[in-house]
Amino acid sequence: VSNAYGMVTSAWAYLTLHATPAIIIPPVSTNLLIGDTAVFQVLAAGIPPLFYQWQFNGFNITGATNITFTLTNAQIFNSGNYAVRVTNQLGSTLSVPAVLTVTPPPEVTVTAPRALAAEPADDGLFLIQRTGSTSQPLTVQFNVSGTATPGFDYQPLSGPVTIPAGTNAVTRVVQTIDNPAKEPDKTVIMTLPGAPRYTV
Repeated sequence: VSNAYGMVTSAWAYLTLHATPAIIIPPVSTNLLIGDTAVFQVLAAGIPPLFYQWQFNGFNITGATNITFTLTNAQIFNSGNYAVRVTNQLGSTLSVPAVLTVTPPPEVTVTAPRALAAEPADDGLFLIQRTGSTSQPLTVQFNVSGTATPGFDYQPLSGPVTIPAGTNAVTRVVQTIDNPAKEPDKTVIMTLPGAPRYTV
């Protein structure tokens, strides 16, 4: 503060805001297969110390009092709403719930809708299909055997194959190679080995 005779500076004034915790980033919904691990976390602000209590469908989860909550070996009965209540000395705030959806792994099958192929350009076709949700892509391993020789009787089939998100099937063409010599009938066999992300 100043006038014609001089200037004086006052002492500092401090303003302290008291408020209940605020949820900055709530836990995020997720989809899992049986046996997967879910990790929920929250970012909150407020006067420390902050205390956390995770809930499942509105009920407190025993021992779940950290900023993150980890659920291992998820099962279908674990599907539901997960929220966290953040508390300090002034009160508490409950986050928006995150939805966990746990589903069985898809079943994957292979068929041959075009089972007969012939030289020079009558190709065969394998169809690899899955059941269940198509929200995520699914990579499938396959093995090829039979009496036909890859690179001589047909173009080699490389794997694995990925079924894109939004669809339940993908094809693999068995492209024949024209050979001048007369040959007996031969076979190309595709099999699917088991994998953690699907059943066969």
